[in-house]
Amino acid sequence: MAALREAQRHLDVEVEAFRLIQKDISKNHQMRQQFTLQLNENEMVQKVTRCVFLSNLCCSTAKQCYLLLRLNVWKRLDAALKSLDNKQEAKKEEVLKAQQRVQVLQAKAAPK
Repeated sequence: MAALREAQRHLDVEVEAFRLIQKDISKNHQMRQQFTLQLNENEMVQKVTRCVFLSNLCCSTAKQCYLLLRLNVWKRLDAALKSLDNKQEAKKEEVLKAQQRVQVLQAKAAPK
Protein backbone atom coordinates (compact mmCIF):
# COMPACT_ATOMS: atom_id res chain seq x y z
CA MET A 1 0.00 0.00 0.00
CA ALA A 2 2.86 2.37 0.75
CA ALA A 3 4.19 1.88 -2.76
CA LEU A 4 0.77 2.73 -4.19
CA ARG A 5 0.54 5.90 -2.08
CA GLU A 6 4.06 6.89 -3.15
CA ALA A 7 3.24 6.25 -6.81
CA GLN A 8 0.03 8.27 -6.51
CA ARG A 9 1.93 11.13 -4.87
CA HIS A 10 4.53 11.01 -7.64
CA LEU A 11 1.75 11.08 -10.24
CA ASP A 12 0.19 14.13 -8.56
CA VAL A 13 3.55 15.93 -8.61
CA GLU A 14 4.08 15.12 -12.28
CA VAL A 15 0.58 16.25 -13.23
CA GLU A 16 1.08 19.56 -11.41
CA ALA A 17 4.42 20.11 -13.17
CA PHE A 18 2.71 19.37 -16.49
CA ARG A 19 0.01 21.93 -15.70
CA LEU A 20 2.67 24.55 -14.94
CA ILE A 21 4.31 23.94 -18.30
CA GLN A 22 0.94 24.29 -20.03
CA LYS A 23 0.45 27.58 -18.17
CA ASP A 24 3.86 28.76 -19.44
CA ILE A 25 2.84 27.84 -22.99
CA SER A 26 -0.36 29.82 -22.59
CA LYS A 27 1.64 32.84 -21.39
CA ASN A 28 3.95 32.46 -24.37
CA HIS A 29 1.00 32.48 -26.76
CA GLN A 30 -0.39 35.59 -25.08
CA MET A 31 2.99 37.30 -25.38
CA ARG A 32 3.14 36.30 -29.04
CA GLN A 33 -0.29 37.80 -29.67
CA GLN A 34 0.70 40.98 -27.86
CA PHE A 35 3.91 41.15 -29.89
CA THR A 36 1.97 40.71 -33.12
CA LEU A 37 -0.41 43.51 -32.18
CA GLN A 38 2.48 45.79 -31.26
CA LEU A 39 4.31 44.86 -34.43
CA ASN A 40 1.29 45.73 -36.57
CA GLU A 41 0.90 49.03 -34.75
CA ASN A 42 4.60 49.78 -35.19
CA GLU A 43 4.38 48.97 -38.89
CA MET A 44 1.57 51.45 -39.30
CA VAL A 45 3.53 54.14 -37.48
CA GLN A 46 6.62 53.32 -39.49
CA LYS A 47 4.77 53.69 -42.78
CA VAL A 48 3.59 57.12 -41.74
CA THR A 49 6.95 58.35 -40.46
CA ARG A 50 9.27 56.58 -42.90
CA CYS A 51 9.47 59.49 -45.32
CA VAL A 52 10.33 61.97 -42.57
CA PHE A 53 12.97 59.98 -40.67
CA LEU A 54 14.51 57.93 -43.44
CA SER A 55 14.64 60.50 -46.21
CA ASN A 56 18.44 60.50 -46.18
CA LEU A 57 18.80 56.71 -46.27
CA CYS A 58 18.38 54.37 -49.15
CA CYS A 59 14.98 52.72 -48.85
CA SER A 60 16.31 49.21 -49.44
CA THR A 61 18.81 49.55 -46.56
CA ALA A 62 16.08 50.68 -44.18
CA LYS A 63 13.82 47.81 -45.24
CA GLN A 64 16.63 45.29 -44.78
CA CYS A 65 17.35 46.53 -41.25
CA TYR A 66 13.68 46.38 -40.35
CA LEU A 67 13.28 42.87 -41.76
CA LEU A 68 16.35 41.62 -39.89
CA LEU A 69 15.07 43.03 -36.61
CA ARG A 70 11.69 41.46 -37.16
CA LEU A 71 13.26 38.11 -38.07
CA ASN A 72 15.37 38.13 -34.90
CA VAL A 73 12.31 38.71 -32.72
CA TRP A 74 10.41 35.88 -34.40
CA LYS A 75 13.41 33.56 -33.94
CA ARG A 76 13.49 34.31 -30.22
CA LEU A 77 9.74 33.72 -29.88
CA ASP A 78 9.94 30.46 -31.83
CA ALA A 79 12.88 29.25 -29.74
CA ALA A 80 10.98 29.97 -26.52
CA LEU A 81 7.90 28.14 -27.79
CA LYS A 82 9.95 25.17 -28.98
CA SER A 83 11.60 24.92 -25.57
CA LEU A 84 8.22 24.95 -23.84
CA ASP A 85 6.85 22.36 -26.25
CA ASN A 86 9.83 20.08 -25.53
CA LYS A 87 9.31 20.49 -21.78
CA GLN A 88 5.62 19.72 -22.20
CA GLU A 89 6.31 16.53 -24.15
CA ALA A 90 8.88 15.34 -21.63
CA LYS A 91 6.54 16.01 -18.71
CA LYS A 92 3.67 14.33 -20.56
CA GLU A 93 5.76 11.16 -20.87
CA GLU A 94 6.62 11.29 -17.16
CA VAL A 95 2.93 11.68 -16.28
CA LEU A 96 2.01 8.70 -18.47
CA LYS A 97 4.72 6.54 -16.86
CA ALA A 98 3.55 7.55 -13.39
CA GLN A 99 -0.07 6.76 -14.33
CA GLN A 100 0.95 3.33 -15.61
CA ARG A 101 2.88 2.63 -12.40
CA VAL A 102 -0.15 3.59 -10.29
CA GLN A 103 -2.39 1.35 -12.41
CA VAL A 104 -0.01 -1.60 -12.03
CA LEU A 105 0.20 -1.13 -8.28
CA GLN A 106 -3.59 -0.77 -8.03
CA ALA A 107 -4.04 -3.99 -10.01
CA LYS A 108 -1.60 -5.81 -7.69
CA ALA A 109 -3.31 -4.41 -4.60
CA ALA A 110 -6.83 -5.27 -5.79
CA PRO A 111 -8.32 -8.31 -4.06
CA LYS A 112 -8.71 -11.31 -6.32
